[in-house]
Order: sequence, then C-alpha cells, then structure tokens
Amino acid sequence: MASGANGSCEDRVTLVWNGMQTARLNADVEDGLYDGRLGELLQNDRVLFRLEALDGIARERVNSLRRADPDADVDEIEVYLAYQAQLRDALELRHNAPDMRFMNVSQVTEADVARAEASARDGKRRNFGTI
Repeated sequence: MASGANGSCEDRVTLVWNGMQTARLNADVEDGLYDGRLGELLQNDRVLFRLEALDGIARERVNSLRRADPDADVDEIEVYLAYQAQLRDALELRHNAPDMRFMNVSQVTEADVARAEASARDGKRRNFGTI
C-alpha cells in the first residue's frame, strides 16, 4: 500500500510536469512563436489533439475499471500517465516525460495501449488529413 502511495506521488509529479509542458506548448502557439512555420505549427497541433484524445481514452478506462469493480482502488493518475508514457514515441509526444515509475499500478494493458494508439491515429487522420 505504501509503495502504491509513493508511486502515485512520484507519478503525480510526472503527470503535472507533462501538463506544464503542454501548457507551455499552447502558450508558444498562442504567442505566435510558430507564425510563418506552418509545418511545426501543424505538428504541435497534432500533439495537442493526440493528448486530448488520450485524456478521453484514459477517462473511459478509469470509468470502465470502476464499473467492473466498484470496490477496486483505481489510481487515475497512473492510468492517465500510462497512456502518455507508453505512447510517447509512437504518437510523437516528445515534450512529455519518457517514463513513469509504477506502470504496473495503472491496470492499462498492452491491448489497451494498442487500441488507444489506433484511436488517436484514426482521429488525427479525420481531423488533419495527410497534411
């Protein structure tokens, strides 16, 4: 139990750090840092879209775990961070931290990650095309 609490605490810092990096990316876009650099702007928009998609997927995974076992101790932080960490390279989320400490607490399976990647990529194609 104590290691689970520590895991949540350490990974909470990582998740907050990822959020701060995302906020910085948003601010850079809003401040015009990418004006005249369409390719980089589109890449950053894709990253932001993918992160939003992963948030929705993680939220649904948390809800699904709680529906399956209302008494289970589902750590939302671990679930959210698991998707970000596992898909960092595949979805080009380079501004996110590369690791998390307690992946085993997340209850996110390899199949969950594969479905999330496919969903984020499918959504990207629908919203960004081949640009």
